[in-house]
Amino acid sequence: SVLDKELSKEVDKIEKKLIGEGDKDANLELPKTGYSTSQVYEMTKVLHHTDNFGSGKSWAGIYHDVTGEEKICKLQEQVWAMYNNSNGLYPGIFKSCRKYEAEIVQMSVSLLHGNENCCGLLTSGGTESILIAILGYRELAKERGIENPEIICCRNAHGALDKAAHYFGIKLVKVEANAKTLALECSEVQAKINRNTIAVYASAPSFPSGTVDPI
Repeated sequence: SVLDKELSKEVDKIEKKLIGEGDKDANLELPKTGYSTSQVYEMTKVLHHTDNFGSGKSWAGIYHDVTGEEKICKLQEQVWAMYNNSNGLYPGIFKSCRKYEAEIVQMSVSLLHGNENCCGLLTSGGTESILIAILGYRELAKERGIENPEIICCRNAHGALDKAAHYFGIKLVKVEANAKTLALECSEVQAKINRNTIAVYASAPSFPSGTVDPI
């Protein structure tokens, strides 16, 4: 179809922008002889310079100064080094990690005015957080006898929502954003709610536009 052809063109443009004409220096096989630690460090340093980030003119989901001179950066480096050899899957051994997670979860519960029945866990980032939440809603829906679950969201909701819906067999009902505010339109949501609706996904803020839905 015409739409498929246009999408294919855009994908080609994205690939061209990301990889150019290819990578002639790519390592395609394990080296016959291992690299020394100094070689590995120099190689990563060279590649790091090609990332083209830190000028303040690029956006990459990083929201603080990246020169390494800020106090937060220095603290992060020290703490990461301290916990380089740790594994949160073993809270009986890494008790400090368990304590951090429990306290962060409780702080979040407090911010959202939760009670003693609320719980949570740390995830690796936004995508996993969305996956875990959507899985929880689906399982709750099963307990309530909903066999064909639906979630309503705005057209500009985080892309991981599509992934979660695909993984967990949920129909994603998308509504258009308000033309002026680019936020979720309550009246549009109301019109789509039915007996299979298990959740309404709202953003604070939305990933592409930074607008806060009227939660």
